[in-house]
Amino acid sequence: MTPERFREIGQLIVGPDPGWQSRLARALNVAPAHVSNIMSGNRTVTPDMRSTISKACAAAALAMSERAEALAKAAAELHVAGPEQPDTEREWTEDDAVAAIWDVAGMKPDGSPKNG
Repeated sequence: MTPERFREIGQLIVGPDPGWQSRLARALNVAPAHVSNIMSGNRTVTPDMRSTISKACAAAALAMSERAEALAKAAAELHVAGPEQPDTEREWTEDDAVAAIWDVAGMKPDGSPKNG
């Protein structure tokens, strides 16, 4: 794995904001110097490290999907309630969230424009 690819994957796992190498080191349970050495090309990514990175990718993907689901639900609740309506105690379903997201996007579920 090249240092460039390691950076790309690392930033996918922890985000590209400043301090990403330190956050990646924590996520991979290695010293920050280890990450720095891979980035500088002074250290290679071993098969064990590849496995660790793969697990970190999977964990980050799961966390992102859970966050995306929570955001979609919040968007649906806020959109359906609207600014004039009080929040309701009704449980929102995945179908509610999907319908509200399409509505907010101004599109039909088939991807065509709502007003087209």
